[in-house]
Amino acid sequence: MPNGHPDFEHTERAQLEAFYAPIAPTLEAFAQRFNLRLIKYYHGSNSWNFEFRHPQGGIATIQVLQSDEQQVQLASAWSLPNFETFTSSIFQRLGDKLDRNDPELPKALESLLRLMVALTRDQLVPTGIDYKPFWNTEHLPALKRSEMDYPEPRL
Repeated sequence: MPNGHPDFEHTERAQLEAFYAPIAPTLEAFAQRFNLRLIKYYHGSNSWNFEFRHPQGGIATIQVLQSDEQQVQLASAWSLPNFETFTSSIFQRLGDKLDRNDPELPKALESLLRLMVALTRDQLVPTGIDYKPFWNTEHLPALKRSEMDYPEPRL
């Protein structure tokens, strides 16, 4: 059961696949062209996520979210954990809504990717959360290495 959506695979997934079908080739080409990891419907969400290793550390994500029956909304985030202090900082942006068939969608995605890659650490905001209870010190080396599992974007 993906995070409280017990019927996701039987009901919601088919609806989302139908919604994204007209733009799937565009989104898949975006992921391939820029070397991004594509995750569809993460934990039963209504989005396609494009993940990559940020040049200044941490993981960044661009999301294409179903906004309504004909529109998508672009969103982005960059998270940078500090495993020594058990803290994390983040940049988040909820972007424009576009008609899902808007011919400018590829350009909007590329512009957002370039914006995200150009961000610097001083644009991050501390989350204010103490992660010490959640980050087991035995697993910190593996957590640090896991960042290397994400692709570097190709611009």
